[in-house]
Amino acid sequence: MFLHAQDLRFTFQLEKSVRGNQVTRQWRLVRSLSATTRGRSIPDLQRELEVTSRTVRRDLQALEHAGFPLISETRRGELCGR
Repeated sequence: MFLHAQDLRFTFQLEKSVRGNQVTRQWRLVRSLSATTRGRSIPDLQRELEVTSRTVRRDLQALEHAGFPLISETRRGELCGR
């Protein structure tokens, strides 16, 4: 099986698109968290971003690793971030 230049361009565009979606989603996450002083729960963020809770947690971890000051706390049995 041989790969053609056209196949490689499609693969690159697909990877670029997926990465763009991740950056856009993380930016929406930052804006959502900064819009409130009370924070947001993982299920709230999950519904807003239309992703799994695992994706929300992974994005929060990536943002924290990038230097965003995130605070986690438990309220009424739910993990909340701000």
